[in-house]
Amino acid sequence: MSERKETEFGSIPNEWDIKTIAQIKSDEKSAIAMGPFGSNIKAENFVSSGVPVIRGTNMNYPKFIDGEFVFLTEEKADELKGSNCKAGDLVFTHRGTIGQVGLIPKGKYDRYVISQSGMKLTVDANQVNNEFVFYFFKSRYGQHQLLKSEAQVGVPSLSNPLTSLKSIEIPIPKIKEQITIVEVLGSFDKKIDLLHRQNKTLEQITGAVFNHWFVEFEFMNKQ
Repeated sequence: MSERKETEFGSIPNEWDIKTIAQIKSDEKSAIAMGPFGSNIKAENFVSSGVPVIRGTNMNYPKFIDGEFVFLTEEKADELKGSNCKAGDLVFTHRGTIGQVGLIPKGKYDRYVISQSGMKLTVDANQVNNEFVFYFFKSRYGQHQLLKSEAQVGVPSLSNPLTSLKSIEIPIPKIKEQITIVEVLGSFDKKIDLLHRQNKTLEQITGAVFNHWFVEFEFMNKQ
């Protein structure tokens, strides 16, 4: 049994490191960035297709951002290059429904733009698995770290969101162990998603039967 050390996270294996988000970000210039100022994205900038904008509604999903998007032209997205994000990046809300965390999926769009209420993180893949970091921020402790800098007045928001994000500490096991943890948690996610889908199907069947019997009065076994 490996020796353990006591930290603010609780008891963790001795061989795990503790690093700040600033230490595990990638070397890219905009590895940690906020969305553009409000004046830089207006309703008249939206087009029917192009580069999707990630809003709070796109983060109301268990893991990967999804849903209905609004779009910017490629040219407008280029103007907002510092707020661009790509597959594998983590995205957060710092205003409005704070505490939301999502991952950019592979294969849907080449790039996205985060909205004025969002911020993004590109991690150093040599140090950390992005899904491991995602699960950390979905944990009770990770949520506490995100929300502890919540502003106490006005619209729900984080004070100094980028500074706060960079300073958060996270326990880091070896990459191989991170991947194992992600695989286990991911299998639970799949099972939960399957149960939700089954429940939704059952609800639809129940609704159809109820309507058939008690609205249309077409009772089963009716001769």
